[in-house]
Amino acid sequence: MIQEKSNEATQNRPEGDRTMDAGLVKIDIPDFIRKIKDEDAWMKNDRNAMTVFKTTDATIVIIALRKDAELKPHADRGIVTLQVIDGAVDFCSDGDKIELKPGGMAVAHKEITHWAIAKEDSVVLMTSTGS
Repeated sequence: MIQEKSNEATQNRPEGDRTMDAGLVKIDIPDFIRKIKDEDAWMKNDRNAMTVFKTTDATIVIIALRKDAELKPHADRGIVTLQVIDGAVDFCSDGDKIELKPGGMAVAHKEITHWAIAKEDSVVLMTSTGS
């Protein structure tokens, strides 16, 4: 049986705990997007994000990016997917570039250096395995 795990409320997210891991986790993407776009971090910075699922095997994060915001080059220990929910993003790795629009997804294998640049205000769903 999987033990349910929750995050704790913070000053930036005082609305209370939310389930981060359980046998079955509901992720209301439109609701989470509204929340991260209502926060001061989105108003003041070029990005805001919320981890919506986290276990030893995988992490799922919703990220809102302003135009030209960059997810810096890095290589993960596991596979990474990046799916565009809204906007347009260039997903790049060592000489390759994929333009992603809503519904588009790219995958980078473990230990492949990759990065992303928002071509316009965008929202992406990033999943990484082997966290």
